[in-house]
Amino acid sequence: RFELQSQDDGKSAMIATDDSMTKSLISKLEVRIKENPRDIDAMINLAQAQLASARYDKAENACRDALRVDLKNEPARKILAQIYYRRGNLEMAQIILNGLDAMHSKDSQVLNLLGMIALRQDKPDFALSAFQEGLKNNPSDIAVRMNLGVLYVHYRQLGLASIEFERVLKIMPDHPDANLNIAIIESSRGNLEKAEALNKKVLDVSKNNPIAIFNLAIIEEKRKNYDKALDYAKSYLDLEYAKKRNNQEAFALIYKIRAEKE
Repeated sequence: RFELQSQDDGKSAMIATDDSMTKSLISKLEVRIKENPRDIDAMINLAQAQLASARYDKAENACRDALRVDLKNEPARKILAQIYYRRGNLEMAQIILNGLDAMHSKDSQVLNLLGMIALRQDKPDFALSAFQEGLKNNPSDIAVRMNLGVLYVHYRQLGLASIEFERVLKIMPDHPDANLNIAIIESSRGNLEKAEALNKKVLDVSKNNPIAIFNLAIIEEKRKNYDKALDYAKSYLDLEYAKKRNNQEAFALIYKIRAEKE
């Protein structure tokens, strides 16, 4: 079974999955469907695996195949809503969710997606309400808890955010985004050793994670280890992730480090 966590965090370590395990699972599921064209469970898992690999057209095809077998299949409709959300078609995502009676839903995945759409529409109050309702109905939904924590960080409610991320780590100790966000909170509180350890924990799982590397540059600048800070900042700029961005923050940090060093 393939489980997908949907969150809308700009500081994410959870990039699109394209590893050999996912590719192997996709191949096995395709074989299963070929042998049994009405295997809805396989179609749902295939749609989620394709969605996690950012293959939106293939994910949509798997959803449509499932809906041809069972027009009212809720998991397929939820994945279809996520596909439209990730393509930026919020209106279509909302139409599908409304068909699932989203406003009265007790389903944490539906409420999570409603909250994510609200954030994109600049409706943080509605998003907060959706995430809180989602957790009330399913306290073990990690994606909802992560989104709620990120929303708290955005509004500088660091104590509340920290509680949510710690709860995520009790369920999944190696969750990269929870570790990243706690590292950012600890760094802002001046707990640099703990922040460094958490960022390095993320790099153990994702060795070129740009956010963790950039955070380490900030930590070393705070410690006045200017050469080390510059090394991290330059490592960040060498990454493909950085080459696709304007990197104003990175250049500002390098300028600040050099000025302080002089």
